[in-house]
Amino acid sequence: MGSRSAILRLLAALHWGRVLIGSHVHSDDPLAAAQADGADVVQFFLGNPQSWKKPKPRD
Repeated sequence: MGSRSAILRLLAALHWGRVLIGSHVHSDDPLAAAQADGADVVQFFLGNPQSWKKPKPRD
């Protein structure tokens, strides 16, 4: 799916108040897995979000 068509689908969904569907996928190829699932949106993390730590104070 091209990025233009994905953006148009997203805008149409937001305009009509449609619920956007996503899914949890393995990190090998999250974009291909989401597309295969027919997901409207994708969110993936480049690192483990559970391992977030408070930043060190600046001097």
